[in-house]
Amino acid sequence: MSRSQVLDFVMNLCKKGGLAKAEDALHYFKVMIRLNPLPSAPCFTQLLGAAVRMKHYAVAIHMIERMDSMGISRDIYVLSILINCLCRLERSDLGFSVLTKMFKLGLEPSVVTLTTLLNGLCEEGKIARALTLVEEMQGKGFKANVFTYNVIVKGLCRTGKTSKAVQLIRNLEERGCELNLVTYNTIIDGYCKEGLVEEAFGFFNCMSHCLIKPDILTYNTLICGLGCIGGWKQAKALLEKMIHDGIHPNVITYNSFIHGLCLCGQWEEVRVQLSEMVRGGIRPDCQTFNIILDALSKQGMTNEAKCIFDLMIEMDIEPNVVTYTSLINGYCLQNQMDDAAITFCLMTTRKCNPNVVTYSTLINGYFAVKRVDKAMSLLRQMLEKGLVPDVATYGCLMDGFFLAGSPRVAHQLFYKMLACNHIDRQIYAIMLDGLCKYRQVDKAMALFRHMEDGMNDVNIVHCNILIKGLCEMGELGPAMNLFNSLDAKGLRPDVVTFGAIIKGLCKAGQIREACELLHNMKEKGCPPSGIIFNIVVQALLEDGQKARIASSRGDG
Repeated sequence: MSRSQVLDFVMNLCKKGGLAKAEDALHYFKVMIRLNPLPSAPCFTQLLGAAVRMKHYAVAIHMIERMDSMGISRDIYVLSILINCLCRLERSDLGFSVLTKMFKLGLEPSVVTLTTLLNGLCEEGKIARALTLVEEMQGKGFKANVFTYNVIVKGLCRTGKTSKAVQLIRNLEERGCELNLVTYNTIIDGYCKEGLVEEAFGFFNCMSHCLIKPDILTYNTLICGLGCIGGWKQAKALLEKMIHDGIHPNVITYNSFIHGLCLCGQWEEVRVQLSEMVRGGIRPDCQTFNIILDALSKQGMTNEAKCIFDLMIEMDIEPNVVTYTSLINGYCLQNQMDDAAITFCLMTTRKCNPNVVTYSTLINGYFAVKRVDKAMSLLRQMLEKGLVPDVATYGCLMDGFFLAGSPRVAHQLFYKMLACNHIDRQIYAIMLDGLCKYRQVDKAMALFRHMEDGMNDVNIVHCNILIKGLCEMGELGPAMNLFNSLDAKGLRPDVVTFGAIIKGLCKAGQIREACELLHNMKEKGCPPSGIIFNIVVQALLEDGQKARIASSRGDG
């Protein structure tokens, strides 16, 4: 083949998506650099673009570096591809170095290139730097468009700063920048993820005033948001409106709605919606069944969950690792370990490999019924398969050893994790709780002080465990000291904190102090629960009974 034929062949291959692997891109790159004379930079652009589409960013960077070493001058397109690859690999700092080189070469980056850098910064959580870049761009005469600002809006919403994103777009509107569907969908998604569904609907209603028609993503996001806050009836009405407006729901729509129904325990409505899906020609997928099965399992409805599992098989929908793990979790929660073991065996028989979560769930289940031998056997099996226990697995093991009456082993495991810096707040909570349950409050206090000295993230859960443990041991003084120090630690007592202290006061016969604290709860923004009222009422009754007995003895 002649040089021109080789180039035409490679270009056509790239345009038609004929490259399937990184090795293919590298092979044709080597073919091109052997040509004499060497092709110019634009000839390589198609090949670089193909590598990027396959998400082989490092390969594209390698090819550009080779081009540079061979003296093939980089043009604006090649340098833009390089910036994109670096940003995709979360190296926007290097992307800025390339941008500087562009300016030195007298090349003017396009808005697309600068938007790529913005996206890179936002992906790395550097939102403030991204906003500064926009201002710098405008100062140099670049006109940022709605696509550019959508990147910033997405970054702000993703980091839970939807209100700031709204402020930004209000400023844009004042400057005459017209928002598009992507802007609205991003804001609606941000609000829903923050649980601010009412605000999301405010933006949804604004869309019609701006003549922007909502799409399926808009409806799916709102239905999901409503489901998460228990608004299944509103979600159903929105689904009906969506269909009425000519937008056909897809499997994601129904999965979002069914998830909301499951959270509210609306099992009959779940059955109805499954039927509606099938009637509408939408085939439920594995995710649909996983949502239902997981919810049933967590509610202790293991028989119903098993029926859903069997229905999946009947419909020729292959269960995945999430399906099996959810069912196993349901059985473990109900101490149905034989059923859990059968499901685990079925999983491996059907060539579905258990993951760390599956093993952790089953190990925890065996510990709960004090079958330590089975739990340890599974741990060994997990390690033999090359699966590395995560923090959650270690937490299950520690919790399990405490439950099974082996606190010494739990201690050893904890300090091994501490030495490896493989520890989090939950692990500390498990350790504190275990020590308190085994009446080793002095050790729990020492660990708590170590946590504070080491600047670990002590939270109200850790304090509650310790306060409860101290009260149960009759150490009311240290418990009150810790309770009174919460403000200084920047922590706010919750209903569990008050409950533990009030119970401790009642146990110590300090009923008046308990009643005063009960009255103070509402002032501190923590209304007392029925359980706390019952504790105080019971203490008052017992105190009155003692007074009557003492009085009768005095009369005698």
